[in-house]
Amino acid sequence: MKQPILIGVDGGGTKTRVLVRRIHEKTLLWEHDYPESNYQNIGFGAVSALFRRILYDLTPLLSGGSQEAVWVMGMAGIDRDSDADAYLEHLRQAGFQGRAYAYNDAYIALMGAHGGASGAIVICGTGSIAAGLSASGQILRSGGWGALASDEGSGFRLGVEGIAAVFRAYDGSGPQTALTPILLSQYGRDTVPGLVDVVSGGDGLPVRAIAEAAPAVVRLAEDDPVCREILDRQAAALAGMVGGLAARMERPDFPLACMGGLLTHVPEYRARFVRELHRKYPQIQIAAPQGDAAQGALVQAERLACSEIC
Repeated sequence: MKQPILIGVDGGGTKTRVLVRRIHEKTLLWEHDYPESNYQNIGFGAVSALFRRILYDLTPLLSGGSQEAVWVMGMAGIDRDSDADAYLEHLRQAGFQGRAYAYNDAYIALMGAHGGASGAIVICGTGSIAAGLSASGQILRSGGWGALASDEGSGFRLGVEGIAAVFRAYDGSGPQTALTPILLSQYGRDTVPGLVDVVSGGDGLPVRAIAEAAPAVVRLAEDDPVCREILDRQAAALAGMVGGLAARMERPDFPLACMGGLLTHVPEYRARFVRELHRKYPQIQIAAPQGDAAQGALVQAERLACSEIC
């Protein structure tokens, strides 16, 4: 009898990564990147089409049908049980007949970062979120409640504070900043009032457009006091978000993996964050992630499969 097929899906706002292997085996049978799958950006019609495409591509591996497969997906946009149920329903409609589970994408990133062991992650890119697995196995979360209410320390927060600083400098209610000519050029505007179009964005909140101001804030921070203050304030806010996990992790020296573009590709921002984190929580251990979110989905799929057959 063949071992069950495990399907791990990391569905984000940029791309969707799919990994496939058999239970108890390490060799991947399939690895492929697809377009984004966040329903809040593309709608569930496009999500269903993507699921059908993935299942079609997996047909040779599921020659006996998908009944014995275990599908675990971590999807951007899952914050409530109803979100997870909607993804699962569209997967069923696409033709999947095996066991399927849907989680917030931070959860599978957590599973990948520590191989399913106790620990925590902080993800900081356009948005931000922290998640942890306590010593007793509790799944914990801090932040990630959307751009307007949360996303501390994120690219969006850096961008919105940078643009706001330009408006204050224009009004005379705040100090002058080197951001003004940089952002006017970046967004193709001749005057500061023209930036109103950037932050209003028509329908919905223009999160990505605003976050595009973040690199300028980072780049100018060394010489511009306004930008430096923004970076320091948001790095402290991000550390505070991780602090929301600290009291619940049941151990003060838990490992923390730093993920997301601002913490993996912007060393000056990472350094500010780590410095602020250790000032408040000196026992937290910064650890390199063992694997990525798609690998974490496979870890969780194996745990779920083993709970029934192992």
